[in-house]
Parts: sequence; C-alpha cells; structure tokens
Amino acid sequence: MQHITQDLIGRAPEQARVTAAVSGANRGRVLLVGPAGIGKTALVEHAASAALARGLRVLRATGVEAERYVPFAALHQLLLPLLARLGDLPDVPRAALTRALALSASADAPDPLQVGLGALALLTRAPARATVLLLDDVHWMDDASRAVARFVWRRAGGTLRIVAATRPEDPGWSLEARETIALAPLAEADARSLLARSAPELGPERVRHLLVLAAGNPLALAELPGALQPLEDAGEHLDLPVQTRLERAFAVRLNPLDADTRILLTTAAVHESPLLTDVLAAHGLLAGRSPGPDPLREAIDSGLVDVRVSRLVFHHPLVRSAVVRAAGPELVAQVHRAVAATTQDPFAAVWHRAHASSAPAEDVAAALERAAERTRARGALRPARSALLRAASLSGDDRSRVRRLVRAAEIAAELGEPDAVERLAAQARGYHLDEEAQARLTLLENPGDDVVLTLKRLLARAGTAMANDGDDLAADLLSRAARTAFRTALADAELAGTVLAVAGRLRLPAGDPRLLTIRAALVPGDREVLAHVSRAVTAAVVDPGADAAVAPVALVTGDWDSAFALAGRADEGLRRQGRDGLRAGTLAVRASAAVLLGRWDEALDAAVRAEELAGATGQARRRHGAALSRAAVAGVRGLPVGRSTSAGQETSAGQGISADRSISADQDTSAGRDTSAGREIEAAEEFAARTGDVVLLDHARLASALIHLGADRHQEAYEVLSARLRPGTPAFHPGRRRWAVDLLAEAAVGAGRTGELPVDDLDAPGPRPPAQERARQLARALLAAPEDAETAFTEATLGARGAPGWHRARVGLYHGMWLRRHRRLAEARAVLEPSVLLLEQLGARTWAERARQEAAAIGQRSASGSLTVQELRIARLAAEGLTNKEIGLRLFLTHRTVGSHLYRVFSKLDVRTRGQLHRALEQAGLL
Repeated sequence: MQHITQDLIGRAPEQARVTAAVSGANRGRVLLVGPAGIGKTALVEHAASAALARGLRVLRATGVEAERYVPFAALHQLLLPLLARLGDLPDVPRAALTRALALSASADAPDPLQVGLGALALLTRAPARATVLLLDDVHWMDDASRAVARFVWRRAGGTLRIVAATRPEDPGWSLEARETIALAPLAEADARSLLARSAPELGPERVRHLLVLAAGNPLALAELPGALQPLEDAGEHLDLPVQTRLERAFAVRLNPLDADTRILLTTAAVHESPLLTDVLAAHGLLAGRSPGPDPLREAIDSGLVDVRVSRLVFHHPLVRSAVVRAAGPELVAQVHRAVAATTQDPFAAVWHRAHASSAPAEDVAAALERAAERTRARGALRPARSALLRAASLSGDDRSRVRRLVRAAEIAAELGEPDAVERLAAQARGYHLDEEAQARLTLLENPGDDVVLTLKRLLARAGTAMANDGDDLAADLLSRAARTAFRTALADAELAGTVLAVAGRLRLPAGDPRLLTIRAALVPGDREVLAHVSRAVTAAVVDPGADAAVAPVALVTGDWDSAFALAGRADEGLRRQGRDGLRAGTLAVRASAAVLLGRWDEALDAAVRAEELAGATGQARRRHGAALSRAAVAGVRGLPVGRSTSAGQETSAGQGISADRSISADQDTSAGRDTSAGREIEAAEEFAARTGDVVLLDHARLASALIHLGADRHQEAYEVLSARLRPGTPAFHPGRRRWAVDLLAEAAVGAGRTGELPVDDLDAPGPRPPAQERARQLARALLAAPEDAETAFTEATLGARGAPGWHRARVGLYHGMWLRRHRRLAEARAVLEPSVLLLEQLGARTWAERARQEAAAIGQRSASGSLTVQELRIARLAAEGLTNKEIGLRLFLTHRTVGSHLYRVFSKLDVRTRGQLHRALEQAGLL
C-alpha cells in the first residue's frame, strides 16, 4: 500500500510520537492500540521508514491468526535474520532458544527465562547501531512469543527500541506500556481528504455514502471506493461492521485472479511460515509442480501481497482472512494437507493435519494430543488447550474425547478461566465418565460445605486410582484432601491419619510437592518436609509450577523466608506462561510471607497483583487473603488501607474491637480514620465463616492485630492475638498457633499483660524454621525475667543477623529500650540509631516514633530525615565502591548531581571517606 510511506492524513501527532520513540524517547517504547484498519500497520511502516532513514537496524514480526497456537512462531519471525549468530550466545540460553525455535531434535521443555535471556542477548549483543523491533498484530501472536516480547520490552536498554501494535481487546499489552497511542477514527475533514486522495473521481453523493460506510476508518476509505460498485452489483448488504466490509472489499480483488494465483494466496494465508520458500514448497505440492513466476507476479501486482526479505507479506491482516473465506472449505483443507506435508515444525504439521480433517480421525487426534502435552511442557498453555479441544472433536471414541476435554479443563483452571472450566467440565459430563475422569473433575470442583464428606469422597477416589496404578492422580486427590483439612482446621485425627496412611503407599519420590503438601498440612513441624523445602530454594528452576507447589508448603510449615523466595521465583515463570490462575495463589502466598517477615514493599506489590489476578480468575478466597495482606501493610505504616483514599488520612488510635470483630467498619471516622481496613477484614471474616476457612479467619486476625499495633493500640492487639491461642475460638488453628509470637509478646508488653501469657510454650520442643526461631527469640527477650533478659536479648540480636530489616529494627528498638532503662546509655545509642533509620526507611511510623523518643531520652540525635531515599540509595552504591559516574549511569543522574548528594550524605553522617561511609551504613544495618 503506497500511502503508508507518505505523510498519513490526520495522523501527524501520532507520527511524531512514533518518530520520537524510534529516536529513543520514552525509553524507545510505544504501543499502538486500535481496531482493524484504523492505521496501526501504517504507523508501524512509518516507524520502519523513520528507523531506516536514521541508519537503524529494523527487525519485525507480525502476528498471524493461523499461527497463534504454534509456540514461538512470532519469535522465529523476529529472530530469523539473527539465527546465524546463535553460536555467539552462552551455552544455556543458546540451547533454550534452539529448543524453543525447534532448531534441535531435543524434546526437553526450554526454560522460559533462558529463552527470554537468549532472545534479549541475540537482539542486543554488540550492536553497531540501535535496533528497532516492529511488532504488528500482537493480539494474534502466540502466547510463548508474547511472553518473550514482554520480557524484552521491560529489560532491554536504550539501544533497543520497540513499536508494537495490538487491538483494544488485548489489555495485557496495554498494561505493559508507558507510552500508548490509542487510534481514533479520522475526523470528517481528514476522512474527506483521504478519500479525495484514494478516489478523486467520486461525485459528492458517492463521497457522502462512502464516508458513512467507512466511519472514519482509513483502510476502509482507501479500499471501499474500488470495491463498492462490484459489491453492490453482487447484491451484497453493506450495513455490516467495518471489518466485514473490508474483508469483502479485499475479496473483490481476488475475482479476476488466475486459479493458480488464488491457490498460492490461500497457501500463504494458511501457512504458519512467512518464508517464500516454505509457501512455494506447499503450493508446489498442491499444484503437482513447481510454480512459475506468473502466479507470484500476479499476486504481487494485485496489491494484496508483497515480498520483503524473502518473505511473502500480506498488505493487511484482513487480506489474509478475506483470502481464506473466499477459498472455501474444500480448498482450505487441501492447503492444510500440503502445508502439513512440507512444514519443518512438528507441532504445525499435526495442527494442519487436524484442520484438514472434517470427520473423526483418532490417529490425528492422538498425534495432536501428544503435541499438546509437548507444547504444554514448553509453557504454551493456550495452544495446548486449543490442540486438546481440536483433538476432542476428532476423537474416535467417547473415552478419548472425555479425557481430552478434562485435560483441557485442567489447563483452563491453570490459566484462571473458571467459566471455561465449567463449560468444558459440562461437555465432558455429557458422556460416560470412567473413574479417572470423575476423579479429575472432582479436583476441579469447589469443596462442599460438609468437609468430612468431601474428604471421604476424595479418599475413596484416591483408593480407586491407586488400585488402577494411578498413583499420580491419587496424589492429586490426597493433596486436595490435606489442603482442605488444613484450611478448615479439621479435628478428626482418625480421618487425617487415614489420609497419611494412604499417602504413605504412593510410589512417588519423597520430594514430590504433593507428598510434601500432605505431610505439611497433617504433621506440623515435620523435619523431612522442612529439609525438602530448604533444598527446593537452592535447586535449579526447571518448572515454575514446581516452585509454585512448594511455596505454600513452606508457608504452612512457617518457613516464611523460603515461601517468599519460592513464590517470587515462580511468579516470573508463571507470568511468562500465562498461568494466571496458579499465579494468583502464588502471589498471595508471597504477600502473606512478606507480611510475616516485615517485607512491606514486596508484600504490598504482591498483594495488589494477587488481588487483581484473583478477582479476574474468580478465586474469592485468594482475593480476600491478598486484600488482608494489603490492609496489614497499610496499617503498619499508619496509612489509609484503601487504594483510592486520600494520602493525607491517618489511622486513629482510639478505637477498640468487639469480641467477634477485629476492627469494626462502623468505628468513628471523625478523626479521619480510613474504615476500608474494617470493611476488608469484615468481608474476609464473613467469607471465612461461610466457607469454614479457619486459615483465612486467622489471617484476618493477624492483619487486624498488625493494624492495631500500627495505631499504638496494644490492648486491642493483645485481645486479638491471645484469642488465637485458645482452643474453641473461631480463629484457633493448631497448625498456626505459634505464628507471630513476637507480635503477641509485643502487644502483651504494651498492654501490661505479660503475666497472662504461656511463656513455657515458647520453649516447646520441635524444629523451627529460621523465621519462627527469630520470632521466638524476640518474644523470649520481651517476656524474660530480669535476670534472663540480657542473655535473651543477646540471643535475639545474634539471631537477627541477616534477617529482614523489620525484625532487626524491632530487636534493636526493644534491646535499646532495655539498655536505657538499665542506664547503659552508650550501648543503647549504638543499637537505637540504626533502628531509627531502618524503621523510618520501612515507613513503620509508630515504631519509628517510639525509637526517636528513646533516642531523645538519652540525648542522642535521631536520624529522622537525615538521609532522603535518594541519598540513601546513592550512599549504598558509593559504599559498594561505585564511582560517581557509575552511580549516575545506574540512577540516570549526572555525576555532578551524585557528587552533590554525597556531599550532604558525608556531612549528615559525619564521615570523611567512602570507607567510613561503608562502616557507618554497615553499623546502621543499611547494607
């Protein structure tokens, strides 16, 4: 289309923004969003022209509807010109990229992270000039390629510029972009100008008619004038959506073409490869001879396609769909068979065979099912599900059809699509279900109100599965049973023992995450489970799903450090694979662990993302849990809990709690108290009561206790936390009763009720993960008898080394308070000053103010406000040995600005050299 290389009518502002991005503005990133024909491709072409005019390298990939289920198809397009340089990459990313692009015979699933790193390295390695990536029709790209593109989008430096285009119904990419251009229809004056350029011979009445039909769509204004008369002569109705009108307009251009040319165009439209050699090979097989130049020349002359760097490229995606619609099902099936016979991609070959079949074909269905499992192993879940659904439609018997439908439903659950799960499960239930299918559908159902009945049913199905050598399925069922028992704090020891006994007969590796889940849920403090969790943290990442399975095990055992690390590691891989259902739970685990560790920034980030994903994927329990974590962080910091409330609102310190409600939503708001915390907690407690979820109820009580402590309400916090220890109360959970003992001791000291606590419980035997051991040490120090306090604080201080800042700061605060009361002022100063810095940095206002008061009481100037966030960031980098210039490059500052900041830092900390700066920050616990 010739008009795309000239100035685009009505798009001058958009062209300027695209040119700026190509030149490096806005980090060299811009996303074009709009419906079909609105001008996205024209602006992408403008970006290509602007890049080439500046001497930049251009690489491009275009999403193709026929390829959206072929993993890494778009990535192969993008990297094709660079594949000769694969040998320059390190071994691990090279091997992963080679497997992803099907350039090796390995059947192993590539590590998604290494694929992304390999692609990024290939795109950025030793560039002599900046590179511009042009990604058109992103909404039709396969999921695996989209994940890599997102990875590159976020991590590439300034030498890599990206212009991407997608449809409005593709919100995922809109969330990634800072610079987004939403393309609107052309104004009437611009539409008239474009129409006058494309069809100057039209009369006024025809112009008015076309302006109405085109509705400001630039492509329609360019294409409809030439097609309008033939369409009207053929009796076509034009009161249709613009996209349909355009497809029919393109189809008009096919009518005068030779039959061989139309076959060539159909082959190109169906083929997953844009390479001219691949298209000609399939066309030659179909035609029974090697095609001459005439069909290709006629196709190019028609204006529907062009050849660019050995690729046959359609001038617009709607041309492709118009060609397929015009070809008819018989010709399309023939083309699919020819492509299947000539393509080098095994998955694509099976996929084309499947689409060439109109009747049941079990051999094709079985091959497609095997390809789906290989595709799923590569992290491409949506293509795998689509392949399974197509395999189900081609199945030769009902049992195979049910198996494939159930497997597709399981993948839909992983993707977090509850409506699809329900629909596919209903389809499967329309046929006779064998025991395995019934068991797998049971795993997709929500547990009923009768927990004991649910567990007995799961146990029965697990026994049947084991009798049929289905240990893998039995492990899934028993793991579900154990999770249900833990969540509801089931007191039926006999039933729990039965679950453990049956699980003990499973022929699975001891480190299988499902076995760990069963033992963690039913055997508190199991040493073997703790050891396996610890090993999982240091193990190499193979499947993010495995990390996602072990992270909640770590949380249940109280190993919050490991839960935090595993969930964080899993999240990145799950995000790339699009497994939003599993990702929501993983982020909720990370948020819960971060709250218990005092990693407030990470907790808030994970909680907000978990809440959004859980809401989008219909996981109410996880949404409530994430909201509680978010509320707890805001409460500790003395900030409003709601995401839309004013930043100036503070939490009042004068409200109490009822016996059954941690924080009432009806508390007095006259002092500006944000009541959204109460609403979050009440909503979670009501959901927990309705579903019998004791874990969620306990989570709500812990969140409300943190909010009370953050508002300096120790009495209320003590009531909430002590109730957790009393059997018979709604929130009592035997597997979680020792959680947060440090918070309980802190509340008891502040409320003057230390004599009521069971101190002996702090010395109960049994292994403890590091986080729980640290909490126990601080609790013992706070509750110790006078003659034991110094030893206890020494133990707590040693245990806090390497712990998150929140724990170190509180140990220092309370140790400093004890030292000051014993008139050991020099020692008190040494521990209080770094505690003030840490607490201020964390935003823990109540604790920071208490530390400042303690420091003031001994005449020590507080570090309040001594270092700004930017100064602290620069000071840390300087202490690590970076020069001013290196710090400036890292933080996007000039070296003079860095020097100015360091001058103030040295003055505030009373240091003269970088060595002294390092020691000062180290002593303050800020390195």
